Amino acid sequence: MIIKHLKLFTNELQALKGFYVHELKMKMLHDTPDSFQIQIGNSKLTFQETNQAVYYHFAINIPENQIEVAKRWVESVSKILPYEGQEIVDFKSWNAKAVYFNDPGGNIVELIARLNLKQTAFQGFGVNSFLCISEIGTPVKSVQSCFDALKEECCLELYSGDTERFAAIGDENGLFIVIDPTVKKWIPEDREAYYFPFEVEIENDDQKSFYYKLTTHGKLLPSTPF
Repeated sequence: MIIKHLKLFTNELQALKGFYVHELKMKMLHDTPDSFQIQIGNSKLTFQETNQAVYYHFAINIPENQIEVAKRWVESVSKILPYEGQEIVDFKSWNAKAVYFNDPGGNIVELIARLNLKQTAFQGFGVNSFLCISEIGTPVKSVQSCFDALKEECCLELYSGDTERFAAIGDENGLFIVIDPTVKKWIPEDREAYYFPFEVEIENDDQKSFYYKLTTHGKLLPSTPF
């Protein structure tokens, strides 16, 4: 699965624009008074202004050999969020390593190196090392129902999880991280996961595009192109 475009909401639009565009020097694709869009590797990320305080959990794939330099890069732009005492989190069952930080909007941002993808780089690390948005966290009322819908409508498979409290749906290029927020919180800080709206354009292995939005009740609904 490929996450082609992710639209998130924020009540800290100017702070996020300052961070992603002016400080990190990410390429801005569109800029309006109430939104902006940036390029993240093969994905697009839009932030849309809202009055509600919201935050999300999303991940960005990086080259599999750059997790150590990614850690040093994060330390230069933000504060690393350790998990169980580790600044570089080793997901052995996924053959991946990750570092976490918060952006100025309170979003939990994960840089993850997936060794199975064998995406190696030899240049210095920076935003040009970002390969794609590879995860979006999705709190829902029924993990199983969410998985069933995505499997039926988009032919997405279960990558990991029990489909009761947690399910990673898709593949290493793109995953919905679906959780039951009554029994699971966001790592690395054990932060409460709430239902915040977002919109996403995904492409499955058959190169068919699908558009979804997450309702405030944690249900994925078909959306129109955005």
